[in-house]
Amino acid sequence: MQISFVLVEPKYPENIGSAARALNTMGFGDLRLVNPADHLCDNAKWLAHGSVHILENAKVFSDFELAVADSDIVIGTSAKKRKTTYNYINASELKVFLTEKQNPKLKVSVVFGNEDKGLPNDVLKRCQIVSFVPLANRQPSLNLAQTVMIYSYLLSGIPSVNSKSILENQSLDLAEIRSRINALMLKAGENSESNFSVRLNERLSDMRDSDIKMIYYIIKKFEKMIDK
Repeated sequence: MQISFVLVEPKYPENIGSAARALNTMGFGDLRLVNPADHLCDNAKWLAHGSVHILENAKVFSDFELAVADSDIVIGTSAKKRKTTYNYINASELKVFLTEKQNPKLKVSVVFGNEDKGLPNDVLKRCQIVSFVPLANRQPSLNLAQTVMIYSYLLSGIPSVNSKSILENQSLDLAEIRSRINALMLKAGENSESNFSVRLNERLSDMRDSDIKMIYYIIKKFEKMIDK
């Protein structure tokens, strides 16, 4: 499984450096930054301590959509529950949720907001899952780098893209399936921003590969019917 850690508009280089150190210590290396502060300044490198290569290899994006474009599942992190319907998963349950899918080729992005406001609603809408760290007190909240440390620790040791799996040879691409379902929904007159379409995309992320295979078969049947 390929896990990317995405920081959206982090304001302080020190937090980016500390996040890079956390990822490195837990065996991760895919750091993605959306409109970040200077992640290669001296302060960031000093806090990275032995993990400067993570900063130097970080992918920088000007747009959030580009940062998660190759992801099958996008997981937002938030301490606040929003009114919009989301799949909420406790951070401690996230590893089991992902490994149960039995797909080592799955591409997952774990997304973190900035130090002031967290993730904005338009970014959360792009996430199929929202995860949270249960807190005894809402204030003071966790620091950005602390949150990255918690998630990287909890997800460490997850089966990687090199792991063996009985489903390893399947070419099921969740992102492609999601795109094809959305195309079918549009043809049926259902807007991709509707509550039903949003919820459908969320539920796809809950499915195991065996379920995805069944959905893939149904999609092909409907596509043939529509194209006739």
